[in-house]
Amino acid sequence: YSYYKGNGNLLPMYSDALELNFRKTWGADYLAAEIFSHHTKNLIQSYSRSDNEKRVVTTPENVGSSWSTGGSVMTGVTVFKRWKTILALSLYSYSLKTTIDQLNEHETQFVSSTRWQNTVELPNAFGLKLDLNYNSPSISSQNRTDGYFYSDFSLKKGFKDDAWALTLVVSDVFNTKKYGNRLSTEGIDIHTNFDMTRYLSVKLSYTLNNQK
Repeated sequence: YSYYKGNGNLLPMYSDALELNFRKTWGADYLAAEIFSHHTKNLIQSYSRSDNEKRVVTTPENVGSSWSTGGSVMTGVTVFKRWKTILALSLYSYSLKTTIDQLNEHETQFVSSTRWQNTVELPNAFGLKLDLNYNSPSISSQNRTDGYFYSDFSLKKGFKDDAWALTLVVSDVFNTKKYGNRLSTEGIDIHTNFDMTRYLSVKLSYTLNNQK
């Protein structure tokens, strides 16, 4: 009922970017901020149509242009000697102008994302890390995706002066990585629900030329 194909007629996608950055440090702590404006031309996105046999054909297309204007801030702080936290926030206005298949539509939305990372060093070369993440709803030329929250937890054990590390990771601790997506265009209306499964993984790593 659906298939994907390439597009040899794509035009290059170009972005004009204006960015202003600030960074201040206090020992191991820091504060970084940025304001930006990005204008993208010949914007490339996946685009779906219905063929003569009522199948959904998806291909990359130059759908129009977009503007992203806003800012972000990130700070890293040592709360206690063994507890370090990093908080990153991003908020911007996203404007999408779709000009394909006789369409001339203009949409604007505010987009935000948040990440809060906490790292705790424990005795005997153990370490804990908890990541909390949020992504707000988003749009493309045909798609509407819900916002969602998720978190990851890891326990790390170092060996041989931390050259070797064994890490246990629990993905999506609170089982909240669930969101919906709607693809809507002429002759097509598809609703998809994503329900990510929590999983456990183990990683063994070795660092060459480990410098502290």
